Amino acid sequence: LLSLGRDTAGQARYQTITKQYYRRAQGIFLVYDISSERSYQHIVKWASDVDEYAPDGVQKILIGNKADEEHKRQVPKEQGLQVS
Repeated sequence: LLSLGRDTAGQARYQTITKQYYRRAQGIFLVYDISSERSYQHIVKWASDVDEYAPDGVQKILIGNKADEEHKRQVPKEQGLQVS
């Protein structure tokens, strides 16, 4: 999770402070590894947190990382588009 320039890498010990960042965020990047279904499943959880804690109308950008490893893709592009 990247929020206000802070990278917490989704670590559980940072969950409390990331919720505080959500409150004042103007934009949030959600990054997952296209070659890891598990990575994508974590994005679903983070997107839910954003919906719950971030201001209405916050800009969200979903990024599928490691596009250079298309041959290892586990998350189809269509699946990535389902995260809102």
